[in-house]
Amino acid sequence: MDNETSLLYTVGKSVFPKKYELSKAPQRWTIFYVSEGVLYFGKEQLGKGDFIIVPSSFSHYLATKKEKNCFYWFATNDEWLIHTFSIAGYSKNEVMRGYTDCAQTVTDILEKTIYRFPKDCDSRIYMMSRFTCLLSYLSSYAAKTQKISEQLLLRCISHIETSYGALNVDDLAKRFFVSRRYLYAIFKEYKNVSPIEYIISVRMKAADKFLLTTDYSIAKIAELTGYSSYNQFTRAYKEYYAMQPSKKRELLKSHYLATQNQE
Repeated sequence: MDNETSLLYTVGKSVFPKKYELSKAPQRWTIFYVSEGVLYFGKEQLGKGDFIIVPSSFSHYLATKKEKNCFYWFATNDEWLIHTFSIAGYSKNEVMRGYTDCAQTVTDILEKTIYRFPKDCDSRIYMMSRFTCLLSYLSSYAAKTQKISEQLLLRCISHIETSYGALNVDDLAKRFFVSRRYLYAIFKEYKNVSPIEYIISVRMKAADKFLLTTDYSIAKIAELTGYSSYNQFTRAYKEYYAMQPSKKRELLKSHYLATQNQE
């Protein structure tokens, strides 16, 4: 039966659609998980590993572009299960957003639910258990107040810093399935700098660390921090610090020795 009192669980997968759009309040709790490409939730972009948990009362707009993408959804109007959400602190007026890099775990839960429905099993109990299992796993990764754009920024920053800035804006865009324009927008919003300016600042800090703590050649430091040549690195370094890296190494080490002697 398809009426307001029907108990409903739906689970599905959308793979490489030409275009997908949904704009409504479905009167059910829904989990959306992106495994590849980009899904738009209002003005927010959800990339690979992002998910949202949408309350039943929440009107929302979801869309994809004509590009390669794959996302899952799992929805219910089961009032008993929804009551457990409220006990656990979920709000009917709050969208839960999050990111998990354990994509295999999430897709395994969803794929098994869709394609491996067990025989001789009560369908409601099975779907309830699978929904609860997925929700329990995602809850630890959910952020009630943090915007998806802010989460993306933090992931970009982490990736930049662990690579010593040895990348460019195109690398970031490809890794996180977003446009260069979107990256420039979120860096400007949260950091008031462009992504390339942030990358350069990380490169220079990493270069200073190598100059002080290692005996690496200038050419080696240039390579580690993403520069294609010794000359390119020294030009960039001098433009940033108004000083050659070799001279900065002398100053850093002399300052460090002076500090150690005072102690």
